[in-house]
Amino acid sequence: MRFSAHFSKFLLAPAAALAVVSALSFACRDMRPRSPEWVVWAPEKAIMGVSFHLGWMLERPEIREAIAKYPVLDQTLEIFLDKAKIDPASETARASLYVMDIPDFPSPEREKITSITSLDAVRGIALIQLAGFRDPKAVQRVIVESFPPEGSLRIGGREYPLFVFLDINNMHLRVFLGGDDRLWIGDITALHGVAQRHFAGESSPLAKAAEWIQPSSAVQGFVQPELVPKEALGSVANAIPAGVKGLAWSASTTEKDPEALSLNLAATSTEEGIAQVKPWVQRLAAAASTVSGDGMPPPETLQEKTRMGMKCQLKREQMDKVVSMMNLGSVIMLPPDTATTNKPDTKK
Repeated sequence: MRFSAHFSKFLLAPAAALAVVSALSFACRDMRPRSPEWVVWAPEKAIMGVSFHLGWMLERPEIREAIAKYPVLDQTLEIFLDKAKIDPASETARASLYVMDIPDFPSPEREKITSITSLDAVRGIALIQLAGFRDPKAVQRVIVESFPPEGSLRIGGREYPLFVFLDINNMHLRVFLGGDDRLWIGDITALHGVAQRHFAGESSPLAKAAEWIQPSSAVQGFVQPELVPKEALGSVANAIPAGVKGLAWSASTTEKDPEALSLNLAATSTEEGIAQVKPWVQRLAAAASTVSGDGMPPPETLQEKTRMGMKCQLKREQMDKVVSMMNLGSVIMLPPDTATTNKPDTKK
C-alpha cells in the first residue's frame, strides 16, 4: 500500500503540472486578439464590407441618412425593422453589408459605388448579415410569420429554409436561416455561397487585419483590394498600395473627449509586400500628426512581418482632412458629425 501511494503521487505530480500548463496555455489563447465575428463570417470573395451596431444606428437618424448611400442595406433594414419591432436601447445585433460584385456601369457612374443610388442598379452585388440578436429566436419567428417560404438550401446534409424578402423589378432578395442564429439576406447566388460556408475565416489575411481594429466600435469596415475591379472602383483601387491582402478599420468616439474620433486601421500583406505597405501607413500617420491640434495624442503605428497598423485620435474636422488627404473617402465611412459612440463588444 505504501508503494502504491508513492507510485500514485509519482503519477499525479506530472499530471497536475500538465493541467497547470494546459490551463495557462488555454488562458493565453483566450487573451490573444480576435477578429470581430462579422469579419470572420464575411464571404471570402467580398470586395468590401461595412458593419453597424443595430441599436446604436436606430437611435440616430443621421446614420440612417448616411446608410442611404448603400440602398440595398437601407431598404432591407427598413423592411426588417418594420417587421421585427427592434428595441434600440437593448438590442445587441450588428447589421453588416458585404459588396460581392460591381456591375459594369458606363463611366462616370461606375467610378464610385457611392454614386449608385438605384435599388435596381445594385441587384446582386450585396449580401447582408444580421447577427448577435438579444433574442434570436424571436427574430426568427418574425421571419417565419412575416415572409412566405420559398425552397431551401442544404448545409451539411440538412435543409434550411429560404423566405421571400423583397421582389422589386429585377431584384429578388431572399432570407436564409442557416441554423446558427444568423440571418442572411441576398440573391440566391450569394446565398449559395453562404450555404457552402465560403467564409473568410479566422486565419485569413482579412481577419488578421481586423484583429487590430476596435471590436466595440459601432462602425467598422474592410476592403480586400485585390478583389476590387479597378475599372469599377478606381478611387478605391488607387487609394491603397499594391500588395495589401486585407484592410480593416474602425471608428469610434473616445471616452475622454466625445468630440474626438478614434480611428484604427490595419493592413496585411506578405513579408515582401509589407515593405510597400509601411511607407503608406507612415504617410497616413504623418498626415494625422500634421493636422492634429493641442491635446491630441500622437498617432501610433505597429508592425509585424505581415501586418501593419495605425491608430490616431483627432477632432472630427481633422479626421475628415486626413481621410481626404489620403484619398480614403471611398474606403472609410466616418459617422456624420460627432454621432459615433462605443457599444459593448458583441463580437458579431
